[in-house]
Amino acid sequence: MKIVEDINIIIENIKKGGIVAIPTDTVIGFACNMFDQKAVEKIYKIKKRPTSQPLSIAVKDNKEINKYVSDIPHIASKIIDKYFPGRVTIILEKSDLVPNFVVSNTRYVGIRVPGDEYILKILNNLEFPIVLTSANIHGQRNFNNYIDLCNSFSDEIYFFDNKKNFVDVESTIVKCVGDDVEIIRKGAEEIIL
Repeated sequence: MKIVEDINIIIENIKKGGIVAIPTDTVIGFACNMFDQKAVEKIYKIKKRPTSQPLSIAVKDNKEINKYVSDIPHIASKIIDKYFPGRVTIILEKSDLVPNFVVSNTRYVGIRVPGDEYILKILNNLEFPIVLTSANIHGQRNFNNYIDLCNSFSDEIYFFDNKKNFVDVESTIVKCVGDDVEIIRKGAEEIIL
């Protein structure tokens, strides 16, 4: 893994179809262009994650969510207004813009607006959302330091070192279908409706 401190190298690498490792407002994450099937498949491969398990995406702001979901129920809108940007991923019915290879051919997408300034800078310099998933081997603990992370993954992945202390708690995942709300994973944020 190549450690870089210039965020522009990360941005350019994503544009070229690469995978990057970036600290988020929760755990260290792997990211790539959502529309690049080869890059998405590579994330599945390096994480040893079953392709039957969907990946989540990150967008730059709350307005951008509308492009990638088919509907935002009232309760989901309240959650987005209260917790976005931040440490919550919301699962909603996807729009046709979200490739099936990202969501394992399901009708739903996990979508998030990160609160981290560096990830927002990355997203604001791209013309597409990113896949954003924890940088770990599927089923194993997240890395909470970049030395272990760098020793575990290939040299072709760039890691953005922003000198940030790592948090070892993933985002809270909430699924909204109509008026029904289900907490899929308790994480960094407690959802209070």
